[in-house]
Amino acid sequence: MINTGNILPFLMTLFIQGIFLNFVLKLERKQCECSRDVRRDIIKYYSVVLIVFSLLMKVVPKKSPLLVKYVLPLAGLLHLVYIGVVVSYVHNLVNKKCECSGTWGRDVMYYYSLLILAIMLLSLVTLVGSLIIVKV
Repeated sequence: MINTGNILPFLMTLFIQGIFLNFVLKLERKQCECSRDVRRDIIKYYSVVLIVFSLLMKVVPKKSPLLVKYVLPLAGLLHLVYIGVVVSYVHNLVNKKCECSGTWGRDVMYYYSLLILAIMLLSLVTLVGSLIIVKV
């Protein structure tokens, strides 16, 4: 049975990762030398992984013990690392004044990644804060 809940986050993930993938593929096709970096490859491959993972999450039962105990925490940790890679890569492109990368796709990658990073940090602060309150 296909899970039809949370359709907006699912579509957002497909859309955003499609933009990320399209951006790095265009840089490769243009043979943009100033964008050549291992982080570009990480973004290319991991955006595909996220698209496939999102599609699989629509068919896997949400209450699967394996999913809840192992897969989702690992995916969250990997996503945090990925967001850091995206922010540092785009920041590097801007610092290098890489003209062939200066498109709206780069801006979307940068601002979306900063937003997700801020949300993750806010969630972490909230979690730590709630744990402290519970202990007191």
